[in-house]
Amino acid sequence: TLFVHCLYAKQEHFQTIKENKGFIVSAPRSNRLLNNRYFDLSQTQYPIIATDGLSSNDSLNLLDELKIALFAYPSYDLNTLAQTLILSVTHYPALALKNNNGELKKGKMADIALFECDKIQHSIQEAVHFILHCRNAKLLYINGIGVLNGNHL
Repeated sequence: TLFVHCLYAKQEHFQTIKENKGFIVSAPRSNRLLNNRYFDLSQTQYPIIATDGLSSNDSLNLLDELKIALFAYPSYDLNTLAQTLILSVTHYPALALKNNNGELKKGKMADIALFECDKIQHSIQEAVHFILHCRNAKLLYINGIGVLNGNHL
């Protein structure tokens, strides 16, 4: 089961979600704009970040959502947070939906987005660098089939 936002959930709600193996989806931009708060990431083992809707955002760009999330949690170690955020849009949603994707591994569906990310090879914080500097997927494969070959989604 997916639970969305959970900004006003109490500890007993989080416990029930955990006991029932639920997942929590957060949309940091709309949470900030509509409720002036962010979801407490410590309340779930596998946070999922998503976009909300154009009524509360200027775009549905998931990379923009990750950028907002990167700045929304100053008490977290920056690189660890960035790594968690990347998992929150790849591996954790696959776990939640019981999809056979979300990681590069033999036997998994070949859903891959490739990005050009200038100077990432020189970075000591690759996840942070990716979130801050990548813009558009250059190639996109869904189930091993190329569906994007260029600079536009």
